[in-house]
Amino acid sequence: MSMMGIRHLLRRIFIKDEKLHPLWRASFYVIAYVVVTLSIQLAVLTAYMFYQLLMGMSPAEVEQTLLGGPSPSALEFVLLILEFAVVLGLTYVFRHFLDRESFASLGFRRHRWVLDAVFGLLLGFVLMAGIFFAEWGAGLLTIERTVWDADSVATAVSNLALSLLFFIIAGTHEEIVFRGYLIPNLREGIGVVAAVIVSSLVFGVFHALNPNVSLVALLNIALAGVVFAYAYLLSGNLWLPIAFHFSWNFFQGAVFSLPVSGIMVRGILVTHPRPGADLITGGAFGPEGGLSGFAAMAVACIFLWLWSRAIASADSPAPSGSNPVEG
Repeated sequence: MSMMGIRHLLRRIFIKDEKLHPLWRASFYVIAYVVVTLSIQLAVLTAYMFYQLLMGMSPAEVEQTLLGGPSPSALEFVLLILEFAVVLGLTYVFRHFLDRESFASLGFRRHRWVLDAVFGLLLGFVLMAGIFFAEWGAGLLTIERTVWDADSVATAVSNLALSLLFFIIAGTHEEIVFRGYLIPNLREGIGVVAAVIVSSLVFGVFHALNPNVSLVALLNIALAGVVFAYAYLLSGNLWLPIAFHFSWNFFQGAVFSLPVSGIMVRGILVTHPRPGADLITGGAFGPEGGLSGFAAMAVACIFLWLWSRAIASADSPAPSGSNPVEG
């Protein structure tokens, strides 16, 4: 092959529309995302461990502090905020310099954003409330006590507010990465269906190290990625999947006190799934690890489709020549 032919082949592989090929942009973005988030976690956790050891804490106590106790802890907040800030910067750099598009074009248009956000909030609440009351009513879940039986109301409200902030940031972070950046680039390179499948599988893989994870849980997390992607594509914005993602996690953990993808959260209730019913409840992983989460996500798709139909009907112009009947 001539030098000219090699150059042409390399250009076809790496360049599309005078920009780096979207599949390479998506791949480099995932690699950069992994590197920066792991670097932040390693730096913060190392500094925390050395500080606690210097303060006289034993290695076993440090490990217990890191692994024990419900979320969110102060350390988790520090990590969350640092990672979110760096991810925003990383996404802006990729979007501006490699994609040559605005950050807002990821899905932050102002059109109908309030309606989409409100619907997402309600959808997450309704689905999680449905899971909770269905499991409770079927005897698959027991309520031991409420949080204010052990703590003051002020403490309970404070923890609820911290969880609110925690899940807003976490949901926004994940939607920007897995839906906002990956789907447009993957769609440009391999089409919309493959883009949804690949981004959702990546989303599932990134939860593989969560506590109490299982194959069913990973498949359900990937399915959740498909549902969030469906919300993103139907609305054309990130507002709907961000609000839905936040609401699902917040009400799941902070209100109904179910594990959130294997992570225990300070909720207003103290609940326990019935032993032996993990296939349905997800056990220590939470609804995403069982059939209850699968069923809720299937129902979510129906609600999302109905919402898109209602919005399309409201946005469509009235037939020409039709006027309201005057009485």
